[in-house]
Amino acid sequence: TRLWEEFTCFTYLQTDHAAFLHRCFCSSADAGCSYQYVKGSLDPSGRGMDRDLEGLQFEPAEVIAAFATFCTLYQRAYDIEALARECIPPLSIASLRRIGQQFDFEITASRVDSINFTGPALIQLRKSASDADADQMREWIVVLQKTDTCVTCVALGQQHPTEIPVAEFEARMTGISVDIRPAAATVKDP
Repeated sequence: TRLWEEFTCFTYLQTDHAAFLHRCFCSSADAGCSYQYVKGSLDPSGRGMDRDLEGLQFEPAEVIAAFATFCTLYQRAYDIEALARECIPPLSIASLRRIGQQFDFEITASRVDSINFTGPALIQLRKSASDADADQMREWIVVLQKTDTCVTCVALGQQHPTEIPVAEFEARMTGISVDIRPAAATVKDP
């Protein structure tokens, strides 16, 4: 048998004109490595991300409610007053990442066409399917579960989840998702 080891390393390069993600794929099965430069704006964790999502703005109450919800879901202790002191506008994705580090969370914003449930996520919805594109007509909700017929979610600041039919949910989606997940455990050699 042949032992196959593969790893991917990411290096984020920022220049005056563009950002590049340097990806190196190496394996012990072959002696070489292949390199791929991906032009575009990608976050330093190596996950694809649109540059315009970095400009998303959040209200302090939204950020406090989101972190309170995710800390509860992932059983993380938090101090609501200390969290409120951290939420100084303007709050962007970078602000969420900075605050999320205190709770050992990784935060990634992405564009989605439909909901592919991989765990709790913060999703932006229109208040109703017929709402115009006005920002005040949007809300952030936490998706807890998706079945073939409905999406179980909780609005920020609410304690009880609600169910929304999948068709209505997808009609209300703005296409923006923020994943807030516990950071991967650091591998330690004993």
